[in-house]
Amino acid sequence: MRHADWKDLVMIKLCACAAGVMWGLALPKKLHKAAAFTVTALFTATYLPEIMKFFKVNRL
Repeated sequence: MRHADWKDLVMIKLCACAAGVMWGLALPKKLHKAAAFTVTALFTATYLPEIMKFFKVNRL
């Protein structure tokens, strides 16, 4: 990650997003609400600390 630039990180995030959408489309309808809750919790638990670290390091 030390040698990655912003373009590499965007590509990784887009790939993960696409994989998540494909996985979500494969779920039965009765599991969509549970999956949406789980994904929202996972996103919050992982993305918020990363963005906080980004702002702390870059002091924007």
